[in-house]
Amino acid sequence: MSKYHCASCETPVNPIDRYCAICGHDLVQLTWFTQKQEDQKVEEFFPVAEHMSKIRLKVKNTGSVPAALHFDSDGMDGVPPWIISSSFRPFIKKTVNLEPTESSEWTIYFDQVQLNKIMQILDRVAPGEKGEHDECVLPFWTTGVVTKEQDWEVEFTLPRLVLSREPFASPEILIHRFLSWEQLQTEVIEHKIKISNQTESPIDIYDI
Repeated sequence: MSKYHCASCETPVNPIDRYCAICGHDLVQLTWFTQKQEDQKVEEFFPVAEHMSKIRLKVKNTGSVPAALHFDSDGMDGVPPWIISSSFRPFIKKTVNLEPTESSEWTIYFDQVQLNKIMQILDRVAPGEKGEHDECVLPFWTTGVVTKEQDWEVEFTLPRLVLSREPFASPEILIHRFLSWEQLQTEVIEHKIKISNQTESPIDIYDI
């Protein structure tokens, strides 16, 4: 009898399975947190404020089967200057295997001089526009499943560190390049917008 069970339907599953054969639930889930966001799932990025000298990241296996994490040292070429590259030394040539509910933590350190300099430049960039070196994609490989040592199905997990900036709204999808006066008078036009908050704190929508 397998010691692993689907979190959705409780069916016993094989540790090499990616999806539950009964309900189709995704058995492999790695979730990233910071110390302030314990047990709160982060979907896209971790904001980095000007006053921060480091960030402590935690990755937890929130799935139903074992998973592994491996740092892609080739991806260090794209690391921006405000991150101290020696922060990645503990990751290089190291693979971490995580059983369900197990976690691992790492600290990434920032160069305060470079961080302050780039934040000042970013202040002059229009809201919603991408600035140079304003984010860092941490190049981790993650497994679909762990089968045996040095044998896994590889996928990417890409947590991002993003420099904090004022919240902004932008079009999610821009379809209409031109709308006639007649259309505006007679048709209901749906135009979706995306609201982005790259700060450390939650905001109320009316504040934007």
